Amino acid sequence: MADNNIIRFPTNAKERTRYLSQSEKPAFRRLTRLRSLTGWALILTFILFLATNFTMFSPSSIAQAVSYIQLSLSEPDSTLLNSIQYPSGSATGAAQFNGGLALIDSDTLYIAQTGGLIQQTTQLSYTSPVIRTNGSRVLTFDRGGSGLSLSTAISTPVRLSLDDVIQDAALGQSNDFVVVTSATGYRAAVSVYSDNGTQRFRWSTPDYYVQYAALSPSGNRMCALAFYQEGIELRSKLLFFDLDQDTVQAEVELGSTVGISLSYLDENTALVVSDVALLLADENAGEATTLASYTADELLAFTVSGDHVLLATRAWTGSARCTLSLYNRNGLLGQTESAEEPVSLSLSSRQAAVLTASGLHVYDYNLTAQWENLTTGGANRILLTDTGSVWTLYSKYASRIGPTDEGSVEIPEEIPDDTSDNN
Repeated sequence: MADNNIIRFPTNAKERTRYLSQSEKPAFRRLTRLRSLTGWALILTFILFLATNFTMFSPSSIAQAVSYIQLSLSEPDSTLLNSIQYPSGSATGAAQFNGGLALIDSDTLYIAQTGGLIQQTTQLSYTSPVIRTNGSRVLTFDRGGSGLSLSTAISTPVRLSLDDVIQDAALGQSNDFVVVTSATGYRAAVSVYSDNGTQRFRWSTPDYYVQYAALSPSGNRMCALAFYQEGIELRSKLLFFDLDQDTVQAEVELGSTVGISLSYLDENTALVVSDVALLLADENAGEATTLASYTADELLAFTVSGDHVLLATRAWTGSARCTLSLYNRNGLLGQTESAEEPVSLSLSSRQAAVLTASGLHVYDYNLTAQWENLTTGGANRILLTDTGSVWTLYSKYASRIGPTDEGSVEIPEEIPDDTSDNN
């Protein structure tokens, strides 16, 4: 008789849910509904996570995770801690990124760190790949082709195939990017894209051939380096744009020069390296100031970083083969002569570096020698970091060396002789 008075709770989950949802107590019914809603919310969240992070489960991402685990379990190798082996055995382009290097060949973009760590691999099919970086993005494009991609350290969220042929592209500090292309029915076109790949500006011109374009630090303005023919003479000019409007806001004539490099210094000032001069163009003043002049035959190499430019020009005095000159917007900061022509130049926020056939030479911003390393034979390029070390790039790998590493020698400061006769 006692067993007939026992109400047994269902052992089936579905029956238990139904039983609780029909309970006489409101608290039980509310709790059951809340539990059901929570469960569905978790399922929906998981589905959305998979949809937005599907690249985490790709074969390359899984292989990358495995490599992280293997590296964490392996014994550290001192040589690996300061070098990066090119994953494909070669690299057509390299740039500093995220404490390591962004490497590109015709097929693949690699985001690589020391110790054999590859953060990301992106398959490409470019004939003439070019790479640009800033602090948080890597822009790669196919010069003479139509492919372009924008990558972070762990993924490539933007991949575009343009209708026009790419002449050049530049990455802004705001992570937007500007692309110079051909255009049917026009001589050139300039387009600006946001960091999600959406086109936000386009300007086509029947009057000018555009060589380069650059975005201002805010990403709200753009300037284009263009040339046109006047009689038998080719002339260059800078065209300034506000991206909220599709017309030229200002023009600065540069004369009969051929532009080689263009960069923005601030919202209204651009820096141009040409074949015969280093020019500072002021949009508000509508004119360009010459910071340095040389002949086309004298310019050996140059590099630009921020508002600093390092020029290497031929020297014609004594045993000097090359004159190194460092400029900013205010003019000449330092100058020195070298008995060798440069193989590569690089600038950081504090120093300048020159690679010659004999080795690596590092200077301060006055171009006073700081240290050198003469064991870099075979290197073809250098990248100077803001921490004071230098990436030396070889045909199959890159090595990072610093002022205290083996082979590096500090250059003692020259003390002027102030002795004089006291008669």
